[in-house]
Amino acid sequence: MSASGKSFTFKSIDYGDASYNVYARVATLPRMPRPRVASDNLAQADGTTTQGSTFDDCRITIECAVTAATTTDVETAMSNVVGQLARSQEGPGALILDSHPTKQWTARLVTGVDGKLGLNGEQFTLEFICTNPWPTATSATTTTGSIAGGGTTTL
Repeated sequence: MSASGKSFTFKSIDYGDASYNVYARVATLPRMPRPRVASDNLAQADGTTTQGSTFDDCRITIECAVTAATTTDVETAMSNVVGQLARSQEGPGALILDSHPTKQWTARLVTGVDGKLGLNGEQFTLEFICTNPWPTATSATTTTGSIAGGGTTTL
């Protein structure tokens, strides 16, 4: 079973691959970042004056589920997911959503993995901060990594 086409790629790791089997639903996807506007009240008149031509960062929230045939397979996949996400904390990287395959965001993971056990899998939510709120065209290639001993993955 593979979540290909219903997941995401972060820092060239395809989390829809069978080693991770993450099914993803994008919970929040800001289409336009919040404008950064400074306003000041006018001293001798009604109203305000405004200035600004830039935008704040944005955050993408992804609701994830890992499913597998056995609890052992779920635990292996979750160990692989956590291992790769932990390794990703060296700085921002390309985030590509399978639902938007022609766009990529420069993002950094800002949440941990708090799993909720289900009948045949585990659910968790990831939040990414996009340092540049505007997506660019995709150009990244993906790799799946390989499973190593001890529940971690190696590139």
